[in-house]
Amino acid sequence: MNEQYGQGGIYVPPGQEYPAPVTEPPRPAEPDLTADMKKTYNRGGLFMLIVYGVMAVVSTVVLYLSVIPVIAGLFLDGSMQPALESAAEKMMNGDLSGYLSDLMNIVSSSMISGSLFIVLGIVIGSALGLGGGMLIGKLVLRKAPFLPPEKKKLSLGSFLFYLLCAYGLWGIGVFFGNWPLIAFGLSSAADSLTQLIGDNIIPYLLYAVIGAPVLEELACRKLLLDRLRVFGELPAAFVTALIFGLFHGNSGQFFLAFNLGLLFAVVYMKTGKIVYTMLLHAAINLTGSLDSILYLFGVESVGGIPFSTILFSFIAFLGVAGGIFLIVALARRSEKLRLEPTKLPGANRAIFKNPGMIIMLIFFTVNLVSTDFISLVMNLFAGRAPEALMILIPTGFAVALVSLLTAKVGTRRAETYEPVYVPAGDPAADAPVSVQPETEAPAGQNAEGEPQSGSGSEE
Repeated sequence: MNEQYGQGGIYVPPGQEYPAPVTEPPRPAEPDLTADMKKTYNRGGLFMLIVYGVMAVVSTVVLYLSVIPVIAGLFLDGSMQPALESAAEKMMNGDLSGYLSDLMNIVSSSMISGSLFIVLGIVIGSALGLGGGMLIGKLVLRKAPFLPPEKKKLSLGSFLFYLLCAYGLWGIGVFFGNWPLIAFGLSSAADSLTQLIGDNIIPYLLYAVIGAPVLEELACRKLLLDRLRVFGELPAAFVTALIFGLFHGNSGQFFLAFNLGLLFAVVYMKTGKIVYTMLLHAAINLTGSLDSILYLFGVESVGGIPFSTILFSFIAFLGVAGGIFLIVALARRSEKLRLEPTKLPGANRAIFKNPGMIIMLIFFTVNLVSTDFISLVMNLFAGRAPEALMILIPTGFAVALVSLLTAKVGTRRAETYEPVYVPAGDPAADAPVSVQPETEAPAGQNAEGEPQSGSGSEE
């Protein structure tokens, strides 16, 4: 008898046709998550550009508006009269450049006066600019997918854990970004802000301890991180930390802001509550403002030691203690600091090879370098030529870190597995499918865990 075998070796009796070949129904088109990732990060870059641009414009306009009552006051008491007469004379003689120069000197001298109007202008302008920038920039994010973390309560012990880690990262960042200023007594471009504030530091302290933590956490963590974490927690944490560091605009604050931004991202994604990162942020800013707070009460030294020296020693102690604590926590692979990497191929290109991120990173990096260059020029004109060049070392490290992160973030990809395809109509189609990585069976067992039979073949 001639035996016939159909597809798959199935026996077909004589006179019957072979079974029709089984064809799989077409699979539904899967979404291109890598393309969606690229679009979302592009929107994230544009969002931060808008936030920074609006903040810069609004804060500048409000600051110069606050100069008007100061100039009016100086004019009324007669101290501005010579400068105004000089400017008017140059204008009548057609010396436009001299006229503009005198006007700028009038405005500059008004700002250096440390008026309460100037301080209120700085605080109100920064708050309105950052808040308005978020409202306008949010329009760019409205079509981006977002995935807020699950809300979890943080115990007091866990909060203290993160607080000690924050002090460690802060101390390390302060030292790494400011060691030339500390070692050689150099000045920075940020010192001009201290001159503008003068003795009216209460409004600025309120903004530094309350306003900035609330607004910056909403922008960099809540609005931005909720969108970026859709495609992986680890790259989202590094990118938002990088943006947070560059957003501060100078290498003296870049490293501490980057370190803290990384930790704040972890805390937010672990708890889903932005209030915890706001509290940590406020605690750091409060500690950094202790010298200004004690200055209000007339305390400039303790036991003949300048309080600035005591504060720096305190920050150094917190940095060392917190740094050791952080290293131990990382060595033990603490669950409190662990994040999930992205599982998408080509994630690095999706994150950084888009117009929004490219323009944002270039603009923020150039802004950081130019601010440090201003600090260099200030010290060169002050006759600190050799040691002033040390300012560029943290600047170089900041640019190197930006380059390293843009090259490495998103290149580590967790192992992925192909989904199991179940044909339509199969009873198993309605059952949940769990895909597990293949593991090598123990000796003496097969893949199902059953004892292996002898080496003889079945008949």
